[in-house]
Amino acid sequence: QFTATDPDSAQSLTYSLLTPIAGATLNPSTGRFQWTPTPAQVGLVSVRIQVTDDGAPPMSDSTTVQLQVSLSDSFAIEARSLAPDRIEIRWPADPGSRYRVEIRDTLNSAWKLLTEVTASSTAASFQETIPTGPARFYRIVLP
Repeated sequence: QFTATDPDSAQSLTYSLLTPIAGATLNPSTGRFQWTPTPAQVGLVSVRIQVTDDGAPPMSDSTTVQLQVSLSDSFAIEARSLAPDRIEIRWPADPGSRYRVEIRDTLNSAWKLLTEVTASSTAASFQETIPTGPARFYRIVLP
């Protein structure tokens, strides 16, 4: 949350986001900044905020803050059974990014590419008919 004060307490303050950031919002009345970064936004991100009073003439000030965005340690992958022999695996995604779905049949075998999925929304998924055998292990490789 961004805060500002005005020595003329009778004036209202309005906050604005000067740096357009995909998915970010700034409440113009309260200065509350909200943003859930996507994997494509990892790195150092500059955010420039301006506050303006409603005086005559209006006065304003701005500041720039640097936000370090990193991938979360929690990347939830959901697997669900669609039928006795069919499975769907779903995970959070960045639209337009390509993800590798890899498999192995034992804990000690090498990972093999099963398919690649290009995300069309903030979640990606694939479905597979489960082959016969004792086990199958999956992993999603981020872009």
